[in-house]
Order: sequence, then C-alpha cells, then structure tokens
Amino acid sequence: MSDPLAVKPQNKVLALATASGVAALAIGGFTLSFTALRELAQREFAIAPQLSFIYPLVIDGFIVIATAAAFTMKKRGPRVTWYPWAALIVFGALSVLGNAAHAIDNPTATFPAWVSALGASVPAVALLIASHLLVMMIDGKSQARSRQRPKAAAPAKTAESPAPAVQAKPEPVGASTSAAAPQVPSEIRRLHAVDHPADPPTLAEKVADIVATGRPVTAALIAELEGVSERTGRRRLADLREQHPEIFETSQEAAL
Repeated sequence: MSDPLAVKPQNKVLALATASGVAALAIGGFTLSFTALRELAQREFAIAPQLSFIYPLVIDGFIVIATAAAFTMKKRGPRVTWYPWAALIVFGALSVLGNAAHAIDNPTATFPAWVSALGASVPAVALLIASHLLVMMIDGKSQARSRQRPKAAAPAKTAESPAPAVQAKPEPVGASTSAAAPQVPSEIRRLHAVDHPADPPTLAEKVADIVATGRPVTAALIAELEGVSERTGRRRLADLREQHPEIFETSQEAAL
C-alpha cells in the first residue's frame, strides 16, 4: 500500500510548512472546541467551574490519543486496531454534538438552529481531521526514513591463509663422495627442472641426492626433511618406494 503523505527528502521545506499549518489548525480547533465544551459542561452538566476544563480535555484530548494509537497499532491487524478507531469515532461524534448543542442553546443567535449547530461543529471537525492528517504525516515520514536507511552490510568472510609449509633443509652432501657410490638416475631431476624451473626440489629429488651419498633412507629422515611426524614420514617413504622404485633399486645394486 503506497503512502501519499510520505515525506521526500527534496520536499523538506514544504513538508515542514505543511506540518506546521496542520498543527496550527489542530491547536485552533482544539481551542475553540475547548471553550464551547467547557461552557456546556458548566451550564448543562452541573460541573464545577474550577473542574470544567477537564471535560473538553477528556473529549478532544481523546480524539488525538485515539488517532495516534490507531496508527501506532496498525501493523497488528484489524483485530487490534478496531478499538482505537471505534474510540476515535465515538469521541469525535461527542465533540461535534457538544459544540452543536452549545450553539443551539444560545439565546442571542440570529441564524436558524441547524445553521448555528453546523457552524459550531466546524472546530470539532477541524480538530478531528487535523489530528488525523498530522499523525499520517508523522507516520509517513518515519516510514520514508526506514526505507532510506541502508542495511548493514554483512561482514565479508576472510579466507584463512594456509599455514606455511615447513620445509626442512636437506642434509649437505659430503665433500668426499665415495668413488664406488652408484650413479642414481637423474631423469627425475632433469624432467622436473624443465617443467618447473622455479619450484623447490621435491621429496624424490631430495631422496635421490641422499641415496647418491650412500646414506640409508629411513622414516625418521623423511620426517626431518618434510617437517612431519615419523608416522607420516613412514607413510611417505612407502609411497616413494612405490612411485619411484628406481631410486632404491640403484641403491640396492650398489650395496650388492
């Protein structure tokens, strides 16, 4: 449902002037109706003069309160809002009738009674309409602000950077390499150097260098090279034996 009284940001001056005018009309209607109902309460209802001001406050004040309550609870559905709307209709009718009765009972009136009653009802009707318009404008302005308020952006999820892999430095090859040490096939290193010139040496290359020195390759050594546990080193050594048997076959032939 569109709200024709929603205040737009570019019409702030016009909206302020309109709201001020409506508020002034409401105050004027309340003042005139207040005077008529107070005199009616003293003359017809035998209310003491010092307390007679309470009567118009109850009648006309309830019009403003019921109008604001009806708009405040409008989102709760007709099962709730029927009550403030019914109260607004009842007390609005009482205010109109009270102002009309005050005018009819005027002995100095020169107009017919129905004309006097109709003219005297204008302040009460003006109060009713002005209160309704003012509450509609306030409600429309609050809705416009809620629509213009940007929604809070959800915090962006930052991808967790993986922990840097710990690379153990290979054991330095001794200066004096045994002349009888077998020559380990270099195809793995050569092919890897062609395909990945900037990559660090793989585990197979490290093991090939170690085998070339004649040192035994154990799970503890693999764990030290890769920075893992000895259990993981044992598993990687088994995978390496299965994937590159030529490295260890050359070592076994040299041992024989």
